[in-house]
Amino acid sequence: MNMVTLFFLFFCAHTRLSASTSSEYDKTFSFGDSIADTGNLLHSGALANPVIGRLPYGETFFNHPTGRCSDGRLIIDFIAEKYGLPYLPPYLLIAKSLKSKAKHGVNFAVAGATALDAQFFYDQ
Repeated sequence: MNMVTLFFLFFCAHTRLSASTSSEYDKTFSFGDSIADTGNLLHSGALANPVIGRLPYGETFFNHPTGRCSDGRLIIDFIAEKYGLPYLPPYLLIAKSLKSKAKHGVNFAVAGATALDAQFFYDQ
């Protein structure tokens, strides 16, 4: 198979996927750690002096602190943009009124989350 044919097949597949994805999804749910946390660690109260609640965190895109471990958007923000959905709010920010504010999904990711308990890391 030559390169032109391969490029044409890729282009057709990408065009078809791009055209069909914008209306298929209306909610996003995110799980993870700091790479996806949109503010759960900040709103958990687990930090006595949370640096992520101050600038420069959030200043590049949002122009204010967001509780994200970034000065701008996260990967989950780009995914939401791709599907035409709003940015995901942190679960702990909207926990009291979940039904009204989780219309397009919610983010459960928390910075520092692990899949294994802490003892596993101490034993290593």
